[in-house]
Amino acid sequence: MIVGIDPGTTVGYAVLDCSGSLIEMYSEKHLNLDSLISKIISLGKPVAVACDVKKAPHLIAKFSAKTRAKLVVPDKDLLQRDKEILTDDFRKIIKNNHQRSALASALHAHGMLEPLLVKIMRKLIDKDNMDVFEDVVAMVLTRGISIQRAQEKISSKFI
Repeated sequence: MIVGIDPGTTVGYAVLDCSGSLIEMYSEKHLNLDSLISKIISLGKPVAVACDVKKAPHLIAKFSAKTRAKLVVPDKDLLQRDKEILTDDFRKIIKNNHQRSALASALHAHGMLEPLLVKIMRKLIDKDNMDVFEDVVAMVLTRGISIQRAQEKISSKFI
C-alpha cells in the first residue's frame, strides 16, 4: 500500500493500493504515531509513505522508520492548487483539508512510483508470476533490492 499522511493536530491519512485505488481515507485529532500505524497496518502492508512537502515532517519520517516503508517526497512542496487537481476525482468524499493533503500526497507518490510498478508488473507477466506482485513490490521498495533478486528470494521460500 502507498500511504499519504498529513501530520498536525489533526492527522489525515489516505491509503492506496499499488494500482492507485483508494482503500481508506481518514482524519482524527490527536492521532499519535502508534495509533496511526495500527490503523494503517490493519489494512495491509505499507510499502511507501508520502507527504506533500519536500522535507518530510518528523511524524512521517518516524512512520517510515517503524514500518520500513519507503519515504517518498515531492521534488518541491505541493501547492494547494496542485492538491486540488490531484484529488479532483475524490472531491465528493474528502471531508477536510487534512484528508485532501494526505490523498494528494499518496496520489503524487503513486505517480512517482508508477514507472517502477509497471516495470515490476511487466517482468512478472513475462514470467507468468503475477501472484507475487505485492511481495516483489514490498521487497524492492522497502529493501532496495532488484526485481530479479526479489523474485529469487520469494521463489526460494517455496522450494
